[in-house]
Amino acid sequence: MKQSVIDHIQSCVVCQAYNTSQQKRLGFLHPVPPPVGPNQLIGIDFCGPFPTTPNDNKYVLCLTDYFTKSVTAIPLPVCSAQVTAEAIFKDYICRYGAPKSIISDQDTKRFYGTFVGQIAKSTDYKHNNWDEYLYPIVLAYNTGIHSTTNISPFELTYGRPANLPTDHPPTSYTFNQPNDYFNQLVRMLQYYHETVKQNIIKQHQASKIRYDCRRKNPQ
Repeated sequence: MKQSVIDHIQSCVVCQAYNTSQQKRLGFLHPVPPPVGPNQLIGIDFCGPFPTTPNDNKYVLCLTDYFTKSVTAIPLPVCSAQVTAEAIFKDYICRYGAPKSIISDQDTKRFYGTFVGQIAKSTDYKHNNWDEYLYPIVLAYNTGIHSTTNISPFELTYGRPANLPTDHPPTSYTFNQPNDYFNQLVRMLQYYHETVKQNIIKQHQASKIRYDCRRKNPQ
């Protein structure tokens, strides 16, 4: 009798649609090992299609450095392999060099949650020119403090804060020797990188604890 009821429930479309399992799902979280520095691991994702702009763009290719959290967003008319490769070469590799590893994790929620709302607030709907606002919005993100690293992606990449149009004129520094600035930059980047590695590890550990409490060991 019991098995008959179980079989009936499992074969009932309505039951399966509305019944919520109270059992924990199998499998714990296994985070991607954190990179040890910039340009070591890059995630790429396509978002869209969005409404076509006057420049014929309707997709966004989003590249994220897993260490610095720096984002490069490229508006594109299509998402073919050739167009993607050309965009990565021109807009990323020619600027930062070739990354050690590239993964496509299909995690578009990051882009939608961070950028789409800001683009929607800025876009001129009469002309549908969202691609013209994409770059300044990404700049605002890259120059803001990231919640995981506690440092802005820009500063973590270049070793100094960004000079923005709204900032006061920067304080001038005097260096006695030609290599003084270089040595200071190296020290700052070493400090940043070590701090960020620890912050990323802590964030991964916290995420794993939150995720695993709702799961059970498959063994």
